[in-house]
Amino acid sequence: MKLTIKKNTLLALLRCQARSDVRYYLNGICFRVDGKIVSTDGYVLAYGQHENQIENEVIIAIDKLSTKQFEYAVINTEENLCQLYDENEVLVGVTMAKLIDGNYPDIDRLIARVTTNLHQNGVCQIGFNAGFLAKLEKIAKLFNPQFPAVKLLLTLETDACLCELGNNYEQMNVLVMPAKV
Repeated sequence: MKLTIKKNTLLALLRCQARSDVRYYLNGICFRVDGKIVSTDGYVLAYGQHENQIENEVIIAIDKLSTKQFEYAVINTEENLCQLYDENEVLVGVTMAKLIDGNYPDIDRLIARVTTNLHQNGVCQIGFNAGFLAKLEKIAKLFNPQFPAVKLLLTLETDACLCELGNNYEQMNVLVMPAKV
């Protein structure tokens, strides 16, 4: 199976996925049947859309990218490769991509809870781990390097914060878990 993903979406998801986590299924990017693409390290969750037609959920671990100068990636699950192409459809890099056998967590429940509480409660105070906010800034720069803006949608002080990023061509949502301060 071949899966296509845009550069900024891939880079944003790679920033949010777990590294060497005992929950092995978090060490990859999940392509869902409903068109969502998601990654999380358990504290920060990023999700967007993919345009691939798939029958089953697929979790893929992608090794370090050989270059950041590409336009889109094609992940070949049969050959365990992630091929990077530029805007002229010229192959500019290749890295390993392996299939992870496992079940990804149910993110719909978390997303539904956050979006349901968006306009119901006024939040006076919420704390965040500064490292998570720095990660958010790096993701925002992928979509708009000159003006890396992030729209923060707060719900409850104990719920994740929904962060919307993107540009005219791509959208990415990131959920950041609050910190106890």
